[in-house]
Amino acid sequence: DNNQVIIRNTGTIYMYAVTVITDPSALGSVRSWFTAFGSIIFVLTQIAILRFVVEEAAYNPCDVHINCPSGNYCRYNPALGSGICNDCQQILLDFSPDQTFISASGAKDECSDFTDGAEFSAFDTRHKWVKQTNNNTETKENYCMGYQYCVDNDLDGMDSNFKGHCDYISTDRKLMHRGNWLTLVFLSLVFVLPLCQDVHNTVVEEAIMDH
Repeated sequence: DNNQVIIRNTGTIYMYAVTVITDPSALGSVRSWFTAFGSIIFVLTQIAILRFVVEEAAYNPCDVHINCPSGNYCRYNPALGSGICNDCQQILLDFSPDQTFISASGAKDECSDFTDGAEFSAFDTRHKWVKQTNNNTETKENYCMGYQYCVDNDLDGMDSNFKGHCDYISTDRKLMHRGNWLTLVFLSLVFVLPLCQDVHNTVVEEAIMDH
């Protein structure tokens, strides 16, 4: 029967797109173009979401220093319009106009001159809003509060210029016990299967496109 509808189980949206585009009866049709562009848009959306997830994991958003993991401080990022968490070692770059590392003792001297030898309170360094700055005084205040916060909270301290440990990884690792490791290994194995299936589908799609 020429009017019989052929139903194919393509398994994935990309295999469906390949099937529609390569179907001789649909070549050049609106459906084939719509499916092709829809598949591309879907892939680009996935890439954008994954990039956002990676950046969110690498640079946590923050408003105050205490929002950040151990060993990190909050630094205002004009491109984002908010603060992001940086490792305390990076605070030593903030004091240098040519973006080279200075020593922690050098940063301490600069902040002592700025505050006339006084120190910021623990409450200010933890909870004062990290804001966009419009002049050098406010910028220096942000840097000095970040420096004081790192001195008070970084595991390595100013004597090592805040080098040595990734604090939150070191502290979280100490909290891991055998049950956590077994769960991590089990979940990793569970997620390997769909990954292998995706690789298999990709190989099949490549073979279809080559022929």
